[in-house]
Formats: sequence, structure tokens, C-alpha cells
Amino acid sequence: MHMLSDPNAVKLPQNQLANLARITVRSATEGIIAITNDGKAPTVTRVRLACRHDGTPIFQLSSELIANGGKATLVIDNESAGTLVSIQGTLGGASNETDEARYFRRQTGDGTDDPSLGLAALTVGGAQVEADDGAVRDLETSEFLLDVSEAAELSKVEPGIIEHVNGGHPDTIHAAVSQLGIGTDDWIMIGCDPEGIDVARGDRIARVPLGKVAHNQEEFKYAMIDLRVRGGGPGMPQKSEAAE
Repeated sequence: MHMLSDPNAVKLPQNQLANLARITVRSATEGIIAITNDGKAPTVTRVRLACRHDGTPIFQLSSELIANGGKATLVIDNESAGTLVSIQGTLGGASNETDEARYFRRQTGDGTDDPSLGLAALTVGGAQVEADDGAVRDLETSEFLLDVSEAAELSKVEPGIIEHVNGGHPDTIHAAVSQLGIGTDDWIMIGCDPEGIDVARGDRIARVPLGKVAHNQEEFKYAMIDLRVRGGGPGMPQKSEAAE
């Protein structure tokens, strides 16, 4: 038990703890990773983050470190929410087009085009979460990662959804972002997954949870309608051909 834990605090059920951990990781723009290989001292570095639809972290890293692989621990600290997530796993490459598209929509600017860097993924072996009650609790891989076995369609149509919403319905984004209290103007959607949307305004990135899990485009559309209604809007227009 953590030295600062409160024995009288109400502990979150395991599924809610897993949701909190994924929200923390999906909302983060960076983390600190420690990589151990061949018994040497760990290599510790800061990395910029994105996530696959199931919550697997992806990030840029030295191509040499990726090639060497090894065990790794990624730490994401959300001080404002009082949540610290530590993910243990194995380092590997992430070279498919979906990973690249999700990462580079989220991470732009200085350093992202460095030719010495490659795209990596952490194969999750488990996680630990310290919530605001101070206790440190374990999550199995199957608890931390979202089951997306029935959500392949949403991953496939994600680029079309983003193009459709940004191209014709900025008011939908404004209504969703209005719930965060960070101003609604000039935000664009840069990602969507079964649990939420990612939006950006310049260098600033924010996360808007859906409040439910959307397994396909139809479910995602109605989850967005709910977000829009909660933000004071009438609802989301029908999907475009580009998103089909």
C-alpha cells in the first residue's frame, strides 16, 4: 500500500479503475519510459504519446532502441486528476499505416520528422494505477486494454469520420468540447476511438470521453449525438459517403 493511501477512501471497482487508467493514457500527450535490455542500466527518456483503439501506447523513439527491444515501463502522471499510471510491457516497432496515421495526427511540430526516430508500441503486460485515494492497484492486460474485437469497423472508418466532421460540422466539435470548460472555438477532431474523441487547437490537445463504448460507425454517431445534446446542440447530421 502506498504511504499516502487513505484507508478510509472508497476504492473504485476494477472496471472503473481500468477506465480511469485508459482515460489517463488516452488524454496524455507525453510520458516517461524506462527500457531495460541485456541486464544493462535502464534507458530513461521522455516520449510523445498516442494510442491504438484498444489503449496500447504508441510513441516515437530512437530507431536503435526500438531495434534492441527489451522490457519497458511507461509512466503517465496526471497531476491535476491525482492519477498515476505505470504500464509494463515489451518494446517493439509500430509500422502499420493505422498507427502512423493516429500518431501523426496527434503529434506534430518540432522533432516529429527526425529521421533517427521510429514509431514504437508497448506490448502491454500489465499496469499499475495510483488514483487519488493514494492506493496502488494492479490491472491485468485484459483489464487495462479495451476489447475491440467487435470494433474493427470504427478503426477502418476513423479517417472518414474525422474528415466529415471537420469539413462540415465544427459545431458538433464545439458542443462536445463545451463540456470541458476550455473554450469551444477553433478545435478540430484529430482522432476517434470506441471510448472518445481527441481534439486539437494549435499545440493543445484535449480528450472528450463518449461516456459509452461505440463498436461501429452507427453507435459512434449516436454517441456523438448524445455529446452534442449535452453540449446544447440538436444532434449530429447523417454520415457522409467519405465515412462509409
